[in-house]
Amino acid sequence: EPLRHHGVQRLGQAQPHEAFALLFRLLARLLLQPPASGARSAYDRELRPAASGAALDRLALVKVMLLSSWDAVRDTARDRGDVLLAALPLLVPLLQADEDLLLALYDFEALPDWLRAVLLASPNAELRAEAAAGLAHLAARLARRELRDSKLQALPHTVLLEHLLRFLPAVDAHAATSAEYFALLRRLVKQQTAVARGHWAGLAGSLVNQLRALPARERADGAPGSEDHVLVGLLRLLRTLFRVDAALPARARELLLIDELWNRCLFALPGARCRSRDARQAAYALLCECARGSREVFREVLERAERQLASLRAGAAAAGAPNERSAFGYVGLVNQGATCYMNSLLQQMY
Repeated sequence: EPLRHHGVQRLGQAQPHEAFALLFRLLARLLLQPPASGARSAYDRELRPAASGAALDRLALVKVMLLSSWDAVRDTARDRGDVLLAALPLLVPLLQADEDLLLALYDFEALPDWLRAVLLASPNAELRAEAAAGLAHLAARLARRELRDSKLQALPHTVLLEHLLRFLPAVDAHAATSAEYFALLRRLVKQQTAVARGHWAGLAGSLVNQLRALPARERADGAPGSEDHVLVGLLRLLRTLFRVDAALPARARELLLIDELWNRCLFALPGARCRSRDARQAAYALLCECARGSREVFREVLERAERQLASLRAGAAAAGAPNERSAFGYVGLVNQGATCYMNSLLQQMY
């Protein structure tokens, strides 16, 4: 009955990618224990005792899952993400349980292309999100494992980060599909707890240069759906670096980051680069992170804010004499900077 329930009777008639997806779902049902009551993730599942038996060639199974999912996802013209979506719930627990299987992942020749396909190139948003979630879970579960008596030369969070950082120079080609890639990058950076102070300075400098070279792509009205995911991703990744590396905030001025954020991202005329809500929030959050970690940067940001407010007041004063009652008996309200909606509400009420 479980075999019929999971569609095994259709394997003979299925296309290859459909057959692999059905097979991986069946194997996950047979080899994984049910999720624990307090499980926070779909990947918090343990292998059944039988899955460790000699009858199951787990190494061969992992290789089949990698090869079949790679064959499916590299054909971006056709959405075949169901193979990887079916494989991930079983692949992640298998990799967590056996170092030999992790080594097979590290040695997989197509691993860089596989990662690029599932995290950046795939048009399937569900596939990108699930791949990022599964890889993040794998890295987090093994991040504190000791390498002293291990066959591994490096843990997954380090190996994955090295691969993903190589995609950064060309990430602009995936402006519409890079959100999950950047989210995984941030999580992997946070897991690098053994690095020295100042370790991320080189990467931060490269990201600032990449940010500076980005063209303005967001719509002028900042409407939902117009977000530039590369712009938002770079800003959020920089904030993560400045938060985990205490040496970076003091270098923000040296990197010309404050000027870039203030003048080009937030307050440039006639139009700032950051126009969507997500982009502006990310830029403000990075600005605050820089100021939080450096007294000099804090003073500079405060001085810039005071000059900006003075400029707004001067512009409002030049627009007319707001304190004079008009001949018609109405009194207008001066926009103090982002108070126009409140002003209109008050004027409707009174």
